[in-house]
Amino acid sequence: MLRPIWLWLTASLVFLAVLVLAEYVVRLQELHAREAMRAKQMASLTELRTAIESDLNATLYLGGGLVSFIRARPDASQGDIDALMADIYHNSHHLTHLVTSPNLVIRDIYPLTPSNANVLGLDYRKVPAQWPAVEAAIAARRTVIDGPVRLVQGGTAIISRTPVFLPGGKLWGMVGMVLDLDAVLADSGFHRLSSQFALRLVNPDKKDSLIAGVDKLPSAQFNLPVRVLGDTWQLQASSLEAPSSSLLSHAVALLVALLAAIMVYLILAEHRKVQFLAHHDTLTGLPNRRHFIGQLEQVLSQWRQRRRPFALFYLDLNGFKGINDQYGHQMGDAVLVEVAKRLRQAARGHDLVARIGGDEFVLLLSDLASTKDADDAARRFCLAVQKPMSLQGHTLVVKVAMGRARPGQGRDDADGLIRQADMAMYRQKTELTS
Repeated sequence: MLRPIWLWLTASLVFLAVLVLAEYVVRLQELHAREAMRAKQMASLTELRTAIESDLNATLYLGGGLVSFIRARPDASQGDIDALMADIYHNSHHLTHLVTSPNLVIRDIYPLTPSNANVLGLDYRKVPAQWPAVEAAIAARRTVIDGPVRLVQGGTAIISRTPVFLPGGKLWGMVGMVLDLDAVLADSGFHRLSSQFALRLVNPDKKDSLIAGVDKLPSAQFNLPVRVLGDTWQLQASSLEAPSSSLLSHAVALLVALLAAIMVYLILAEHRKVQFLAHHDTLTGLPNRRHFIGQLEQVLSQWRQRRRPFALFYLDLNGFKGINDQYGHQMGDAVLVEVAKRLRQAARGHDLVARIGGDEFVLLLSDLASTKDADDAARRFCLAVQKPMSLQGHTLVVKVAMGRARPGQGRDDADGLIRQADMAMYRQKTELTS
């Protein structure tokens, strides 16, 4: 039969096992949710990166058409160049204005406005703020992008400067384009995603690398390359969305583990109760006949192997029927419970006391070295039972008859010994009655 400590231990182990399994499932769900969120965020940032590249490169490629035109027709009239500049301007949503600078001197601006007309005739070589970028573009023989710069009319822009070399390698001059960076970022969704991410658009090749976004981003979760003509910028981002709380999932896991442990405990406790009822008397809690015979057979086996001495006592209450008749069955049950209690108290720790009938009890005492030990034990049990009982407002004295059996004096099996002790008890009962 399972001891209570084993019930608790088994239930605890089940609780821990189920909790570990449930937590593992919760962790997998959390990991899946994080991966799904990261994939969704990556998709949004990839879409943003594509939009930025598309908007910038589409406009810059239009400027490349102007460069190709000048390279093919360096002697084209100013009217032809102006017409092409107007066409390019009206086909781009983000172009602020175009500039042509033959011999590095600004000759034409489209559209020409009062705010930019004063730069006509400007020689780049005489403007320290712009000459390094122009010189770098000439040296690299490719488009160089500079910015962001603050526009006079408000907002920020990026400037592309493309050197125009004629087929023989002679420098014709420069073609410049000013792009409205705020418009590009707005149309691409940069500002919209700023509510979900801390965003930075940087040009790592420049000392002052920040193009747009937050000033600092210590540990970017995402880093996507943004290719603008021959340059590679970086789109850096970190999510502003807090991970979804999984406290409820952990609480459910704990609850499932607790319910599993309780269920196992109740099942084992019920099994223990069934086992107990199968081997014990429901009224007194003493072992019943089935349990007693099982223990007796074990003791007999030990006696056959090592001649380990033992004695069996059969005890019957005299006049018990009269108690039931006079005081009722509740008093009779109380007497039986009291007798069982007294027999247990009088027994040694390894002695076995059982109830096998209505008012019949048996005792199995091992390690009795002599007949005198058996007589002393019998006297101790009889005196314990026959002391006055105060039950339900009545004082009763219950007399007993006791028979004894020892192996080696007849049938040395369980039924034989019980029958031998029973017959001895009846002989004593008859003597007391007579």
